[in-house]
Amino acid sequence: ERYITRTFDSTNQQYAYTTGKNVTDSALIIDAGTTALQEYINGFCIISSDSDYTRLVSRLREADKIVFGFGEHKTPQPFIKACDKFI
Repeated sequence: ERYITRTFDSTNQQYAYTTGKNVTDSALIIDAGTTALQEYINGFCIISSDSDYTRLVSRLREADKIVFGFGEHKTPQPFIKACDKFI
């Protein structure tokens, strides 16, 4: 718990400058990719039922990161299967 507080201690407001784009999804994907480059980070938890994160999960696992997914029963199978464990 202390580690998470020390490492991820900021929040960011995302503004939709264009219509039809999910700015928050894009920001999360960029931030996760940047964070994955840190050697001391060995795992990610993605809470979503959105298949848009499937490629992100695949890339994180290619980088030898553990990925836990959490979502609803409606979550698409490709996202579920991409995760090391999905709950």
